[in-house]
Amino acid sequence: MPRPAAGGGRAGSQPLGLADRIVGVESARCAGRLLVDPEDPERSLMLALVDPVRYAAAGQSCALGLMPPGSAGLPAEGIACLESYLRDISATVEPPPPPTPPSMARWPR
Repeated sequence: MPRPAAGGGRAGSQPLGLADRIVGVESARCAGRLLVDPEDPERSLMLALVDPVRYAAAGQSCALGLMPPGSAGLPAEGIACLESYLRDISATVEPPPPPTPPSMARWPR
């Protein structure tokens, strides 16, 4: 289940790190696309935006162009480096907890 785009931190915890802000988080501009897909990092939007092959395969589902702007994407070694990094950080982020059902104790009897 995708997490919403994250802000500064969780209540009572440390501020979110970069991995917490991008792994499993849905893009604000490309509905249904995860910035970094924790189950399949190779399908991450971040990779599709820097790799011309993935970009073409993803179609124009959102109005974002290849990155860096005005380029044809990253060279192969840059893409490989980003792939490795996204795989590594995907392994470090805990999945979000399942939603907790409302407590029955609050319901009037």
